[in-house]
Amino acid sequence: MPKHEQQQLPRLIPFVYDVNTYQSLSCVLTHIQLLWELILLNEPIAILGSFPTRCSQTVQALGKLFF
Repeated sequence: MPKHEQQQLPRLIPFVYDVNTYQSLSCVLTHIQLLWELILLNEPIAILGSFPTRCSQTVQALGKLFF
């Protein structure tokens, strides 16, 4: 007799580090509407920078625009 497995619901993973959205996106503030539309349409966005921390903060800030 097969064992019934419980179906797990998707779980949201909270951000470990809460970023300042305005500070992270201040360099691209003039393009914020375009970025929001790209996120909404699920288009790929490349985040490039000198420091990994700054790049990850920018990605988290862009994620906060959607949620």
